Amino acid sequence: MKFTAIIMAGGKSSRINIKIEKPLLKLGEKTLIERVIDAVKNSFLIDRIIVTTSPNTKNTRNYIQKIKGVEILETSG
Repeated sequence: MKFTAIIMAGGKSSRINIKIEKPLLKLGEKTLIERVIDAVKNSFLIDRIIVTTSPNTKNTRNYIQKIKGVEILETSG
């Protein structure tokens, strides 16, 4: 049995007071969202990845569109 992973990436960093969207924060060489997507892709139990974004995270949405094998679902935020 395979599963669908749903990753929420709609945060706009209001509490940490930075200009960049939270999913695009770099940790080492990769963004936070890349690290999460890579971890999910490495799971043999996952066959579909959906990342939810919001109107607050347009840069994140544009960034994720370039990653193969990932679907985007925009929510109301």
